[in-house]
Amino acid sequence: MATNLKTTYNAIMDEIYNIGSPLIYSSVFKRLNDITFLGCLSRKYYHYGKHPLRKIYPNFKTNVSDNRAEHSLKISEIALKISHKFNLSRRAERYAVAWGLTHDIATWPFSHTGEPVFTKLTGYSAKELRTAMISGKNIPQSINLRPILQNMEIDPEVLIGFYSKKQHFNDPDLDLLHSIIHSPLTPDTLEGIYRTGLLINIDVIPPNLVLKSLTKDLFGAVLLSKHSARNIFTFWRMKSKIYELINDKNTIHYESIFANAIQKAIKTVSLEESLFLSEKAIIENISDFPDFDGTLRYKH
Repeated sequence: MATNLKTTYNAIMDEIYNIGSPLIYSSVFKRLNDITFLGCLSRKYYHYGKHPLRKIYPNFKTNVSDNRAEHSLKISEIALKISHKFNLSRRAERYAVAWGLTHDIATWPFSHTGEPVFTKLTGYSAKELRTAMISGKNIPQSINLRPILQNMEIDPEVLIGFYSKKQHFNDPDLDLLHSIIHSPLTPDTLEGIYRTGLLINIDVIPPNLVLKSLTKDLFGAVLLSKHSARNIFTFWRMKSKIYELINDKNTIHYESIFANAIQKAIKTVSLEESLFLSEKAIIENISDFPDFDGTLRYKH
C-alpha cells in the first residue's frame, strides 16, 4: 500500500544530502549554482537587447531560485518522494537521488541558450557529455563523475540506463522508478514547469499535488480519480501556456541573437573550460547584441 507524502521538506533534503553529498559538494555540481535556469530569458538579462518577456511579464519574481543547482535538488526531492510513496528499496532511493542530481550535470552557461554554441565548440551534445561524465570514459579527470558516484554506492552504468527509454533492469523497483522518469509526468517536467511558472508569474499546479495522483498497479504508475484528472489537465494547460511563450517567434529570435553573441565572444574553448566558464565573464566579453538572421537554438 502506498505511503502518504507527509515527510517534511527538511527531512527529505537531509536524506538527499546523506545520499548525494559527494556529488553535491563537488565542483562539477556547485558550478550549477551560477547557471541561470532560463538562460537568456532570465530576469537578470532583461536589459540585454529586446527581451521577449519584458512587456508580457515585467515583474519576474526575485525570491525564486533561478539556477540549475536548485532545480536539480528539487528534482531529486520529487523523485525521492515518489520512491517513498511506492515503498521502493533503499537502492532505488539512491538511484532516484543520483538521477535527479545528474540530470543537468552537463548543462553549460546560459542553459539552453548556450547549448548550441558549446555543442558546436566541443563536439558534444549535452546528453552525450552527461553520459561521458557519468561513465568517466575519455573525459578530463576534473569532470569525471565515476569515482564520486561509486562513493555514493551508485553503479555508473546502471545510472546511465535511467537515461535510456528502452532500458530494463533485473529489479522491479528500478523498473518502476525508470517508468516514472520516462512518463509524461517526469519529475523534471513537474519541477521545471512549476519553477518557470514561479519565475514569470504563471500559476502552475505544485508538484506535490500531482504526486498525489500517482498510484501503483500491476503495470506501474497510473493517474486515478476525477479530482486528480482536473489537477493534471490544469497542469497541462499551464505547461502549454509556458511553451507558447518559449516557442514564440520573438522568443526564438531573441535566443538566437543571444546565442550568436555568445558564439562571437568565444572562439575556442576546451571541454573542461566550457563547463566552468561563468555567465558573468561571458557577458563581459560580449560587445553588442547585433540582430541575427537565422535560428541558433538547442531545439529547432
